[in-house]
Amino acid sequence: MTPFPDPGRQTAHVLVDAASVAMEEEVDPEAVSLANQRLQEIEGAIVVKVDDPGPEDELDVNVDLSNLLGPSLLTLHWLIRRLAEAEHRSEESVIGDLREYIDGGEATSL
Repeated sequence: MTPFPDPGRQTAHVLVDAASVAMEEEVDPEAVSLANQRLQEIEGAIVVKVDDPGPEDELDVNVDLSNLLGPSLLTLHWLIRRLAEAEHRSEESVIGDLREYIDGGEATSL
């Protein structure tokens, strides 16, 4: 069983996807932009609660997640790289285990 509700599971995969794009020390702005777009497409990944504006008022909300995504991706880059180095494994192997864990499986390195 996955440790997250489905929107959380999908969100975790988006973050891993974005973090694994280049595995550079600096986060690619395109990866952040794509992750932001994909997160906004996952129903329930981002929840914004506002007071009801009334029956005739239209509410338009735009959420910018770049200050959350950039540091999250940089942190994932760093952790994946360090774990791969410590366990003498490839970064791809670590990412594969992480994906398996996200989906509720047993990660081999845990």
